[in-house]
Amino acid sequence: MASITNNATYGYKWENILNYNFKIAKDHEFGLTGVTSWSKNQTEYSYAAAQGQQLTSQSFWKLSAGTQKQSLDSDFKQTQSKSYAARINYNFKGRYIVTLSNRWDGVSHLAVGNKWDSFPAAAIAWRISDESFMEKKSGLAF
Repeated sequence: MASITNNATYGYKWENILNYNFKIAKDHEFGLTGVTSWSKNQTEYSYAAAQGQQLTSQSFWKLSAGTQKQSLDSDFKQTQSKSYAARINYNFKGRYIVTLSNRWDGVSHLAVGNKWDSFPAAAIAWRISDESFMEKKSGLAF
């Protein structure tokens, strides 16, 4: 029996992140973030086999000379994905914090019309430990 298998796979990814922070007056801080990502993966596969070659010298170079079972198989797969994300952070006096973000993801191997989706998020926070009423008073500690 003789068989030949060929397999070639490659993939690559490209990502970028951009951050920009700034203040307005002394109490308002902003942070902006943008993200892009792109990836591609590809696999090629082929297989051929045969049994019953009459001469040893024919084995891999003359699979069609096999007098018994012959087998062929091949495959090709390719996928791509793209992602984008944006985030805005805001804080007032370092105590009150708001974050808004969204991510958009697209992949090639999903069904037509369903390749992209969006994932929004929001958060708020209060740094209560920075409030004046949380300071130590009359020997009480928090």
